[in-house]
Amino acid sequence: APCSAATVALVTESGLVPKGNPDRLESNRAHAWLSYPLDGLERLDPVDWETVHGGYDTSAANEDPDRIVPLDAVRALAHEGRVGAVYETLHTTTGNSTPVATAAKFGNDIGQRLHDAAVQAVVLTGT
Repeated sequence: APCSAATVALVTESGLVPKGNPDRLESNRAHAWLSYPLDGLERLDPVDWETVHGGYDTSAANEDPDRIVPLDAVRALAHEGRVGAVYETLHTTTGNSTPVATAAKFGNDIGQRLHDAAVQAVVLTGT
């Protein structure tokens, strides 16, 4: 399908979570990946989001979460008609010291979920 018809998902291993880390995502050696709704958001407000990753300086990401998960840019592309839509769920985890087998399972699980939702493209951000 052309990009102008594609649904684009945002996935990250940067540890971006809602402020306060309500689901207690680990800052390293993650045991889970998490999903958060993006419905109605044009950008990621630092009042509402933070990065809990323990393997890099998170200052810039916490000042502007769109630096690490570019919701603002993907929304702009959708408004311009350059992509069809934004998948309204963010999938996130931390990759810091996460065992390869665990990370591979995360990737397979997230990939299956996106496939089942008919997502055609993914912006995968890392640290």
